[in-house]
Amino acid sequence: MSGKRCQWLAGGWGTNIVIDDKPMRDTLRATGLKTKREAVDEALRTCSV
Repeated sequence: MSGKRCQWLAGGWGTNIVIDDKPMRDTLRATGLKTKREAVDEALRTCSV
């Protein structure tokens, strides 16, 4: 898998990512989302075409 660490979870694929704390805090505060997972999921939905 070319250096990516993935794991199959009940709902689909999971992976570990590193995100800087300050941008994540700012994003959670600005959007009202409650978890890092929600923020990442929303970003992926927003960016997908």
